[in-house]
Amino acid sequence: MIDKKLINKYNKAVPRYTSYPPANFFHSDISEDEYSDLIIQSNEQEPQAISLYFHIPFCPYLCHFCACNSCKIPGKSKVEEYVAAMEQELTWLSEKLNDDRPVRQVHWGGGTPNGISFRFIERIMSKVKELFRVHPVAEVAIEAHPGFLSREQLKSLKNAGFNRISLGIQDVHAEVLDNIHRKQPKLSIEQLMKLIREEGFSSVNADLVYGLPGQTEEHFLKSLRQIIPLQPQRIVTFSYAHVPWVKEKQNKLNELSRLEGDAKLALFIKGKSMLEKAGYQALGLDHFALPGDPLAKAFQEHKLHRNFMGYALKEQTGQVYAVGASGISQLKNAFIQNEKDYEKYIQLIQNGQMPASKGYVISPDQSFTGEVITKIMCNGFVRWSDIAEEQGITAEHLKKITGFKTEKVEEMKKDGLLDYDHDYIKLTNQGWFFVRNVAALFDPMRKENSNLYSKSV
Repeated sequence: MIDKKLINKYNKAVPRYTSYPPANFFHSDISEDEYSDLIIQSNEQEPQAISLYFHIPFCPYLCHFCACNSCKIPGKSKVEEYVAAMEQELTWLSEKLNDDRPVRQVHWGGGTPNGISFRFIERIMSKVKELFRVHPVAEVAIEAHPGFLSREQLKSLKNAGFNRISLGIQDVHAEVLDNIHRKQPKLSIEQLMKLIREEGFSSVNADLVYGLPGQTEEHFLKSLRQIIPLQPQRIVTFSYAHVPWVKEKQNKLNELSRLEGDAKLALFIKGKSMLEKAGYQALGLDHFALPGDPLAKAFQEHKLHRNFMGYALKEQTGQVYAVGASGISQLKNAFIQNEKDYEKYIQLIQNGQMPASKGYVISPDQSFTGEVITKIMCNGFVRWSDIAEEQGITAEHLKKITGFKTEKVEEMKKDGLLDYDHDYIKLTNQGWFFVRNVAALFDPMRKENSNLYSKSV
């Protein structure tokens, strides 16, 4: 267990740093013309590779625990309208992007992407192949709900070019799934994993959630015991966040008991220990990968990267261009988020307007800071001279713009969270539990005691 004194000292509200600056800095002052210009300017920036994200907000069966941008699936005509709007947005993007830029990554999220008719998925994927140059070894992934997944759908996904499946298992117990109003899988997880491999998918990850309402410690650990022998390449252990003031449907779960605080942390530590003993490499905040997985190798070489679509190899990822309601484009020098309401999104597209609702233009110094924070969050390691060389600046300038202060790092070293010298910072095993606190040391924009973020541990 972690020393409670350290938890009391460092368990503060800090950003999760899935982007820098964090999404709460996004604002609505980006005009349509500026949005268009930013997309065009991205052609002259690195990386040249393209990552495409498609957001399907619809769910045939709404889970009460979910905090994603999702809604009950509407009638077929409305889904048809939404997909047509996505095709229009994708066409508009292709007209702004250089033809020679390769698509290296495609990711479908939601909502429940595999909950809509496959013909809609096929339409979008056909459009991608028509409009873009898809790299031969591009990663094409979809977040799949086991409750709507069958052999026929897996065959169709494989034929459409998908090569990775992210299984949203959450928990293997029927009573836990019933508590959170999640549809039971059509097939057992064992059967699904077998089918995924038989159909030739190159990678599968199993997503689990700990701290769910009505979930006990034994529920979560038993879920791990059932999943580990199936050997998915990656296992993700997400922490449930109870935020009914943000997601009203979570109020339906208020009466159910939840593991919180020390008990919840202890459960994560037990799960982490179980996964590591089974040979999985811990990555970042909550991911685990088998030793042969490319992410595990990248982590060992301090080269793991991430964007809004998750952890990835840096050479596999590009600037992200998001399509669909609430999608966030992640360019070299800007973030642009689409309108969240899917009906307003459709209306904007039908009116010939781009659907951007807010965003943020990143300054060069913020971009440099983001590189430091990303390397800490992904690899627990920063070598100042390497980043400085990559960005064409000096290590001294890099330290200055991130507000580096020796006394702050020295305090964390004394607490056993990290090691450092003049050119590197490296987290200890214990330090990983406080990685967000370490990253926050290099965030000059952060305000102390902000109530905008969750606590770090």
